[in-house]
Formats: sequence, C-alpha cells, structure tokens
Amino acid sequence: MPTALLISPHLDDAVFSCGASVALLIERGWDLCVATAFTKSRHPATGFALENQRDKGLADDVDYMALRRDEDAEALTRLGAEARHLDLPEAPMRGYETADALFGDYLATDHIDPALQDAIDDLIEELRPNLLMGPSALGGHVDHRRVLDALFETTGDHATAFWRDVPYVIRHPHAALDTRLGVLDEFAVTVDGALDRKVEAAALYVSQLQFQFGGRDAMAKALTDLAHAEGAGVPVERFHGTPAGLRAMQP
Repeated sequence: MPTALLISPHLDDAVFSCGASVALLIERGWDLCVATAFTKSRHPATGFALENQRDKGLADDVDYMALRRDEDAEALTRLGAEARHLDLPEAPMRGYETADALFGDYLATDHIDPALQDAIDDLIEELRPNLLMGPSALGGHVDHRRVLDALFETTGDHATAFWRDVPYVIRHPHAALDTRLGVLDEFAVTVDGALDRKVEAAALYVSQLQFQFGGRDAMAKALTDLAHAEGAGVPVERFHGTPAGLRAMQP
C-alpha cells in the first residue's frame, strides 16, 4: 500500500490547502500521515502567543495548542488520515512578537531548523513514503518557510508535491513563488468528488474559522470558490512538484 507523508506547518494548513486531494488519495488506497510541525503547548500563554489566542476568542486559561491538536486529530480522522504532532514551538513562542515579524526575516535567535530537520528525517526513515508533500510557503509565514526549507534539505529522491497555502493564496493570489518551486512542474488535481469532504473536515477546526474566514459558511464558500477559480470552473487543487509527484497525485 503506498504511503504519503504530509508535513504541515500548523494544525489546519494541510486540510485547508489540500484536504480534497488527501481524501482522494485515501479513496485510492493510500496510507496518509499528516505530521504537523509546530504544535507545542505553552500554557499559560504569554506575550504575542497569548494575543493570538485572544484573537480567536479564547479565554486566557485555555490550552490553545491542546485544543488545536484535538481539532486536528478529529479532522484528519474524518478524512481517514493519521495525525502526528511534532511538539515544536510555533513562531510566537520563538521570539516573533508581532504580526509583521511572522512574515519578515528569520530571527538570528530562531534556531528551530535542526530540530525540525531531524523530526522530518526521522519520519521519512520510519514511514518510507512514496510521496512527500508540504507547503509552498505562499504568503511568506516564517513557519511555512521553515518547513519548505527542511523539505528541500531531506535526503533521497522523493516524489514531491507542494500545495498552495490557504488562506494566504486567497488573500494574496499573486504572491511570489519560491524560486526553488519555480523549476518544478505545476499541476492540478481535479477534486470534484471530494470538495465536500474537505469542507466537512475543515469545519472541525472550530477555533480558526471565524478568524481565518469569517465563520463556517464563509469558509465553505471560500474553499469552494478557490477550487473553482483555480480550475477555471472545474474544482481543482494546484501543486508544484516532481514528475513522480504528479504521477502519484493523478488517478
């Protein structure tokens, strides 16, 4: 049975971005593991991490990342994928103290890359995936860029596919593509039969829906509209990847 390993920066990125393709791969008999990099709790939260929690309408005494891990596990179970949580701290816990900082240069004090690289390499060694997937880092969030960097540093000749990051691709449809991805093939996966399953799974990330989309109904419309716009009327999810990645993603 073929295996796909998806490295998601945050607890929702993979489902929001390519949840329909995940559903289709599972439907075709693939084993899917979605490993989310930055899931470590800081409880009670302080500083910018606490501001982010409050932005989601959550009380200060909520363990925000524990809540999000539970949402992720439920959403991925709904799709039929395995959830792994790598217990690394996200950017607001690594010294990025403003919204602008999240989309700026890496901090000189941010030394997360060795631990992230080791975690991804260990997963690859364990699972021996036939397909490796991750973010394109559209929008420029430092955590997405860190994961993209790590995936380009993995050893071995993997079939790869890099998804277009939602919600950033909705907000910034003309965002510049990382030059490393520009040399790869661009391709689309038709998701006509799985878009509803993506929306149903995405709806389980309850803590994020209002902040990211304006609510559940707005999320469903945004994801549906994006899929149709990306495919010029035929709903698709778009990727950059290797020829082997393209072959793996197509039925």
